[in-house]
Amino acid sequence: GDIPSAVRTLQGALLRKPDDVPARLLLGSLYMKMEEYDNAVEELKRVIDLDPLTLEAYLQLAVLYQNTNRSELAIDTLKKLLTMDNQNLMAHYYLGRIYLATGLTSEAENWLVKTLNIKPSFESALFDLANLYEATKKTEKAVEVYHRYIELNPLNIRSRFKLGNLLLRLQKYEEAAREFESILAVDSGNKEARLSLGLTFFFEGKDLNKAMEILGELVKEDPSFDRARYFLGSAYV
Repeated sequence: GDIPSAVRTLQGALLRKPDDVPARLLLGSLYMKMEEYDNAVEELKRVIDLDPLTLEAYLQLAVLYQNTNRSELAIDTLKKLLTMDNQNLMAHYYLGRIYLATGLTSEAENWLVKTLNIKPSFESALFDLANLYEATKKTEKAVEVYHRYIELNPLNIRSRFKLGNLLLRLQKYEEAAREFESILAVDSGNKEARLSLGLTFFFEGKDLNKAMEILGELVKEDPSFDRARYFLGSAYV
């Protein structure tokens, strides 16, 4: 809608009733959308002064601090929220995200795990934790968490592809093949999944003919597909 008009309306209402907490909270949110960050901080702090138990104000203020590169203030704000509600799901999750963004992976892991202890089916936290484990070479843990995520999102091709490649790295060839085949069941033209399936058969060594068939089809369709050409040549050796 027309955000500037909504802001003017709220400003007028607050002149008449300055202690209206919901109106100030909404005004702070609108300032954030307009990227008027100083005004947003002022309104959200005013909300907290008026009603320290308005937890949404802490969450919005923390997000605002993080988006303006003030991570320490964001962390402090969220931890203050947790002194009032130690099971607040989003405070735990945002702390995990902030620590992830600042490169403190142990802290990020800690808070994401705590998030999932509160809500095991929280998809965003599962995805972030799986990615963290993958990036920090905790492959077995990454596989476990990707499995949990895919149970909730069976058609998520990106996650299945990541899981398949991790299983391939662990030499769990049959499991890897199932993931790539699941991708191809819904996206039969996916070149990367076809390549990875071919490589699964290639590295397993039990069905080189199948590997050569898949890789050969890829090269026939796209002679410039260098990775497929390389492994197809290796399969003939």
